[in-house]
Amino acid sequence: MIRSEMSKGCKHFREQGECAVARCKRRARNLLTPGQVADLFNVDPRTVNRWARDGLLNAVRTPGNHWRFSKDDVAELLGVPVEDLEEAD
Repeated sequence: MIRSEMSKGCKHFREQGECAVARCKRRARNLLTPGQVADLFNVDPRTVNRWARDGLLNAVRTPGNHWRFSKDDVAELLGVPVEDLEEAD
């Protein structure tokens, strides 16, 4: 990278005033790992992964092929508000 590019700020693409890395980090705060979901349901993380694989729990895969779960979906299944999950973090 040349010096003039470095002085422009974030080296990542900018979209509507927010760099891609910041956008990704913001979205990641709304996702839970299998371990976090397992703690909430009192099951083993492998069980959570099996639920995802079998389509019983909505999930996304990271580029590293790890499962991630939406806080909204997990809160709905538990029957609690999302805010209660955020307090548990």
